[in-house]
Amino acid sequence: MSQPPDISQYQPPKRHGGWIAAIVAAAVIVALVVVARRVTSESEISSTPTPTPVATPSSTSTPTPIPASVTAIASSVPFSSKDNSSEGTWSIDNVSWGPGNVTLTVSVEVTKGTLSDYTLFIMENESTNIHEPTFPPTGTFGDTVSPGQKVHGTVTFDCPRTDSTVMLTHGSGMSSPIMSSPISALTIKA
Repeated sequence: MSQPPDISQYQPPKRHGGWIAAIVAAAVIVALVVVARRVTSESEISSTPTPTPVATPSSTSTPTPIPASVTAIASSVPFSSKDNSSEGTWSIDNVSWGPGNVTLTVSVEVTKGTLSDYTLFIMENESTNIHEPTFPPTGTFGDTVSPGQKVHGTVTFDCPRTDSTVMLTHGSGMSSPIMSSPISALTIKA
């Protein structure tokens, strides 16, 4: 007599949920890098050139070199948040590098809607290592911002001195990539 076919050969293959979570996390990080590079290239294209001083003839003076700045040039960019339909501008007003850290002076101004539950993180451009704030922000940065309001404060990150992208995000930052969503990005130079 013939034996009935083994039913186990018709079972679907076992699924591995860990791979799906890893793929989703990798896709989120790739999306953030693409957004950061796009914002960076748009801000470089739209930035105005720095005026160059014109030398005037003088028999008694010699040009004095201007020392290099220890901070990055202030930069700002408009944002539009899809999470809560807010719009406005955010800026990095000052960058101060220390031994093993960087402190950013940041402003956020809202022109439409209300911005809440937002944070910053830094991604190193070369290595893509991600850093979250070391301490809570000072000042009013992090407070809910309504139309016509502006918040301002400093945020410190433990990270090496390297060209980086600062991401403004909703949610809990990169501690939970699936729970955060990018709003905008600016770059800082080492």
